[in-house]
Amino acid sequence: MSDIPGQSFIPGTQPGDGESGRPRPAREARAARTAPLLPGPPACNTGGKLAWTHRAISIDWLRVSFRAGGGHLDRVRKLLGEVFGPSEEAPGLWGYKRGLAFRGGARLSWANVGEEAGTGDSSCCVELQGGPLGTLDPAARVELCKRVAVGGRVTRLDLALDFFHDTYVGLVRAVHEACIAEQLCQFRKWMALVPHDGPDVDGYSVYLGSMKSERYVCVYDKGLETGTRELGQWERVEVRWSGDAADHVGQDVLGAPEFGARAFDLVLGSMSFREKGTGNDGHVNRRELLPWWRDVCDGGVPRAMVPKREKRTLGRFVSWLRESVLPTVCGLGAAVDRGHLEVLEHLVGERPRIRSSPTLGLLLADFRESVQARPFAAPF
Repeated sequence: MSDIPGQSFIPGTQPGDGESGRPRPAREARAARTAPLLPGPPACNTGGKLAWTHRAISIDWLRVSFRAGGGHLDRVRKLLGEVFGPSEEAPGLWGYKRGLAFRGGARLSWANVGEEAGTGDSSCCVELQGGPLGTLDPAARVELCKRVAVGGRVTRLDLALDFFHDTYVGLVRAVHEACIAEQLCQFRKWMALVPHDGPDVDGYSVYLGSMKSERYVCVYDKGLETGTRELGQWERVEVRWSGDAADHVGQDVLGAPEFGARAFDLVLGSMSFREKGTGNDGHVNRRELLPWWRDVCDGGVPRAMVPKREKRTLGRFVSWLRESVLPTVCGLGAAVDRGHLEVLEHLVGERPRIRSSPTLGLLLADFRESVQARPFAAPF
């Protein structure tokens, strides 16, 4: 069993230990795509295989937002209180006015200043990070996330796949080597980071994709990050989904009867590493998986998640204005004793440039119907 709390184990065969050894730290700190491979057992000596004694999958971050109505604020507050105990008032996150902080760092934020602490029917947002989730056992962690997400929209979801070995896993180095060799698929950008503390390596990470995208992957040495294990003994693949992708993945994995198997498949499907293709083998689906990545995928079926985009409606646009934009604008105005219309004019100008876009076309018909049903008030 893993000595790391809050994780579910993954079924499937494990590769042999092969030849492994503790890599020696490099002498200089280097970052970005030019960061060197840390010394370790070369792929040619291990047959391209990695080594691990066991693997585990877990939820490392969950953020869910709720619209006003439905009593979600009161329900979530009571649920977090049952799991994490008493709370204390704290500033709201993500533009919300008020908030509560629970043990371990779990946060609940809501919009209306007039609402009492965690009660009422305001729009709200709950944030469960790795810290508070890590205090729960695997079953309790998944159950809490499922109960919290009911009726809400998942806006961030992180799944973490951990690999453990007594000496050296080798996954981070293998990913780094594949990126250098242009064998990374499904991403255009990558970056490697090898920070040092004097002569000692205190981290080893490879980032895939952009933090601004809805799917972002980090493959890194978790043991070094936490200071609990030696280099290569605890390595992690962490996939972060946000926006529509997070909501789509959240509904899929939190609604699955077997969380561990579904989460494992989604993590595997978020990236792949294949031989470089030429000629007729240029298409990614015709290229062979790298042997070590086949070993990683053993026991699972990679699922590439393509989110279904929600159409932008006038109702969603008005909700965004009311719950996210206007509270901030009104707060700025209150600080200088001005109305929100004056603040908007000061910030963006009297006549902002009109830009044609697909979103404007989608909203225009609904807006015209809204004006016909409820005409503008006569000017002063």
